[in-house]
Amino acid sequence: MRRAICLATALFLCAICEAAGQSADSGPATKQSVIVAIRPPGAGTVSGQGNYAPGSPVLLTATPAPHYFFSHWEGRVTNPSSPRTHVYVGEASVSLTAVFTREKIRILSRVEPPSSGTIEGAGMVARDTRPVFYAHAAPGYEFAGWDGPVTPAKAGSQSGAKTLPGAQLARPLTAPVTVTARFRPVEQRCRVGLSVDGNPAGGSVEGAGVHPRGSRIVIRAIPAPGYGFNGWSRVGAGPDAPAGIADPGATETTLFVTGDIAVQASFVPEKALVRARVSPEGAGKVTGDLGIRPVNQAALLAAEPAKGYVFAGWDGPVSENSRNKPVTTLTPAESKAYVVTARFRPAR
Repeated sequence: MRRAICLATALFLCAICEAAGQSADSGPATKQSVIVAIRPPGAGTVSGQGNYAPGSPVLLTATPAPHYFFSHWEGRVTNPSSPRTHVYVGEASVSLTAVFTREKIRILSRVEPPSSGTIEGAGMVARDTRPVFYAHAAPGYEFAGWDGPVTPAKAGSQSGAKTLPGAQLARPLTAPVTVTARFRPVEQRCRVGLSVDGNPAGGSVEGAGVHPRGSRIVIRAIPAPGYGFNGWSRVGAGPDAPAGIADPGATETTLFVTGDIAVQASFVPEKALVRARVSPEGAGKVTGDLGIRPVNQAALLAAEPAKGYVFAGWDGPVSENSRNKPVTTLTPAESKAYVVTARFRPAR
């Protein structure tokens, strides 16, 4: 038994010696490289790069160049957000990236008048760049121009949907600046339609056309002969809608243009009263177009003598061509009462 134990021990010691001999024959472990790239190029430096034995902890320190800041590490490091970190070397080379960001400077934006639009592109911007700005007009305004250290830039397209006026810094940004976009109200033009309500022969209107929104224009209603003006009214508006007509009963008045608007003028035929008398009383009668009659429309009148009388003539505004005839005409020229007299004399 003791002999067997000694033999096993001897074999184990031989195996250890053989392994040690093999290790000694392989030589020292191969060192691995630690390589760090800089992004963007020239933005900083990194110390600690080199060749290290496997298992070695390596301290890396990132130092930004002027006007840059350290951002983060890309790769397997112990603290990706710290400029001082460690990396452990394994059986292969290590490749890392140190990322830096450019110092940013504030660009202030201003619009005139206030709330007339906005500026796109202002804010915190990287130093030594020449950013482009775009002007967005608010509803009812349009772009008028730029103020500040800028030069006009080619109009830019926003997602291909619309084209905006652009401007670019005249020089690379090295200090805070203010950029101003000026806007002006858009002159909105509205269509004013005028028409004649009812009988177009009653008259005509003036003042229709395209006019600036917010303006006051003069509108006129011109009655035709035999017609009188009966007032202005909005087309398609309710009774409580603001018409914008200064004096709806005047033939000439002003209209406040608040949008596209249609206005009608109403004309009505003028009326006259035609009356007839007989002289002497009871000597006859007058028949025909007596009573309320349209102006400028001839009224036909006939004188009929009573028994024992004959017609002698007409007195009053009758036609001169038929003044001595039993049948005559009277044409009212204006809205008033007209009186004619039929004269008779005893028959011989």
